[in-house]
Amino acid sequence: MNRNGFIDGLLVILLCLNDTTQNERKKSEQRFQLHNLILVKNKARILMQLITIINNL
Repeated sequence: MNRNGFIDGLLVILLCLNDTTQNERKKSEQRFQLHNLILVKNKARILMQLITIINNL
C-alpha cells in the first residue's frame, strides 16, 4: 500500500468516527430534551394539583 492510500484510509476512518460521534451527540441531546420535557410536564401537573387543593380550601 502506498502512503497516499494509507492516508486516504485513515481519513475515511476518521470521517466515519466523526459521523458516529455527531449522531451520538444528537441522540444524547434528544434524550436530554425529552427528559426536560418530562420534568416540565411533571412540574405542571404538580402545580395544577396545588392550585386545585388551594381552590378547595
